[in-house]
Amino acid sequence: VTANVGSLFDDPENLQKNWLREFYQALGSFYFLHESLKNIYQFDFKAKKYRKVAGKEIYSDTLESTPMLEKEKFPQDYFPECKWSRKGFIRTRWCIADCAFDLVNIHLFHDASNLVAWETSPSVYSGIRHKALGYVLD
Repeated sequence: VTANVGSLFDDPENLQKNWLREFYQALGSFYFLHESLKNIYQFDFKAKKYRKVAGKEIYSDTLESTPMLEKEKFPQDYFPECKWSRKGFIRTRWCIADCAFDLVNIHLFHDASNLVAWETSPSVYSGIRHKALGYVLD
């Protein structure tokens, strides 16, 4: 099936409203667990308790509707020097063999200029990354 996607927007009044709405996410994660691991639990943030992981589990809904992760945007005023957008992070919490830990996927701002980033070490942009990580850890 092929389509000329540009022609869809020739008549925006008759488009499905869902096509004009932003509903995609830039964040996502895959977790692969070796079959030799035993006693695997993942935290359910809505129920506030761990659930046993067994077999293959796939969550393909929106991040907001998935109870097995926590999603948060950085506050709009947290990075005043950057154009604010959907930047934030998702966190999953695991317990494997009685060892509990969090895995965090942080979606940050890109470096505005690779040339500026290259001029100094550490990069001038490393402060933004450091501040974001501090926010997540707090």
